[in-house]
Amino acid sequence: MRRVFAEVKRYLRRRLRLFLNQCKIVPMTQERTLSRALLLAVGGLMSRPALAAMLCLLFPVLALAAPAEDISAPVLSAKSSTVDGQAELQSMLDRVRRMKEYCFDSALTTYIGNKPVVETGKLFFKSPNMIRFEVIKSASHSGAIVVRQSDGKIRGQMGGILRGIKVTLSPDSKLLRSANGFSLVESDLVSLLNGAEHKIKGDIKCLTVPSPSGHGEAVEIVEGDGDVVDRIAVDPKTKVPAEWNIYNGNRLSSTLTISNFQCSDLNDDLFTLGKDFATKALGDEDFAPSPNLTALRKDNGNKSLLSQSLTEIERATRRMRDISDDLSNDLPAKDGDWSRRGRAVYLTKLADLESLQYMLRPVGTALGKNEGGDSTAAPADTWNKGQADCEKAMEQFIAQLWSDKPDTQSIQSAQETMKTGLAQMSQITSALQESP
Repeated sequence: MRRVFAEVKRYLRRRLRLFLNQCKIVPMTQERTLSRALLLAVGGLMSRPALAAMLCLLFPVLALAAPAEDISAPVLSAKSSTVDGQAELQSMLDRVRRMKEYCFDSALTTYIGNKPVVETGKLFFKSPNMIRFEVIKSASHSGAIVVRQSDGKIRGQMGGILRGIKVTLSPDSKLLRSANGFSLVESDLVSLLNGAEHKIKGDIKCLTVPSPSGHGEAVEIVEGDGDVVDRIAVDPKTKVPAEWNIYNGNRLSSTLTISNFQCSDLNDDLFTLGKDFATKALGDEDFAPSPNLTALRKDNGNKSLLSQSLTEIERATRRMRDISDDLSNDLPAKDGDWSRRGRAVYLTKLADLESLQYMLRPVGTALGKNEGGDSTAAPADTWNKGQADCEKAMEQFIAQLWSDKPDTQSIQSAQETMKTGLAQMSQITSALQESP
C-alpha cells in the first residue's frame, strides 16, 4: 500500500505541474516547487482515506487539464544510471570558467501547452562578465540586442516594432526573458551551469548517462522519485553543452541547442550600445541609487544599512508612483493605435519603473531581520505584499506595450494596483522614520 501511495503522489505531482503550466498560475520556473509544496501540505493535513478520496476526484480533472498525449512534449523515462555525474558537471563548469572569450549560436524551443515556441539568437561572452545576445527570431523581439557592459549596466536595443530604440534595463527586467522564463543576460555557460549545480541538494542527484544522440555522454539531474529535471548532452569535441533539455513532471519543457561554439578574440566595442532613447520618464531628473542602497543589495538586506537608506527608499517609492501615474499621458486616443514615439516613451517609463523596483528589492529581506538576526515578519510581510502588487502591475503594463491598440482600462487598473502596493511600502518606511 505504501508503494501504491508513493506512485500516486508521483503521478499527481506531475499532473499538478502540467496543470499549473497550462493555466499559467505561476511562472514556469516555479511550478515544480509549488506542486511539491501543495502535495506536502495536503498530505500532512489529511488522513490516508481522505487523501485517497481526494485523489479519486482529482484524477479525472487533472487528466483533462493536462492530457497525457502531447506530441509537442514527449514523455521521458529516467535513465537507469547509478554513475555519479557531479565530477563531470564540475569539470565542465571549471572548463568554461577558464574561457576568456567565446560565442555560439542558440536555438531555444519552449513547449507552452501544445505549441512549440522557437527563439534563435547568437551569444557572445568576454571575461570577466561582458555579454552580448543578438535575437534573430523571437516573435515581437526579433532583431533585438542586449549587452552587459564592462561597467555592469544592462543595455537593450529593441527589436520588432520598436527596432533601434535603446534603453537601460534592470538586471531582472521582464523584457529580458526568453519564453522559458530565463534571462538573456544569464544565458552564458557559467550562469547556466551554476544554476544546474545549485539544484543538486537533498534527494536530487546528478548522474552521467549515455547521450541520446549516441555520441558522448550526458549529465542528468534527477529527483529522488526518478523524475528528470535537466539533461545536458556534452559535445564530445568542445566538452561544453551541446543540447540542454529541461523537464517538468518528466515531460519536455524546453530544449536549448548550442552550435557553432568558438573561442575567439572579441572586440570590446561589441559589448556597448549607443545612447538611450532621448526621453526620460518625467523629463526632470535621473534617479541613481545612493551608496547605502547599493550596499544594501550587496549585503543581502543589512539592517543597519536599511536605517541609513530610508529617505532614499521613500524617494524611490514616490518616484515610482509619479511614473506610474504619468503612463496614461503616452496612450493614443480611445481605440487608437500606438504611435512609434508614444510606444517608445511608454517603454522608457517601464524601464525606469523596473530599475526602481530592482533597487528596492532587498528592503524586504532587511525588514525580516533585526540587529540580532531574528525575524520581524510583520513589516516584511506588508512590504513584500506591496512589492508583489507592483510586480503584478508591471506584468499588465508590459503586456500592453506589444498590443497594437493598448487597453486603457487595463492600464488604469494596473495603475491602481501599483498605487495600492506603493502605499503599503510607504506605510512601512514612514513608520520606521518615526520610530526612535
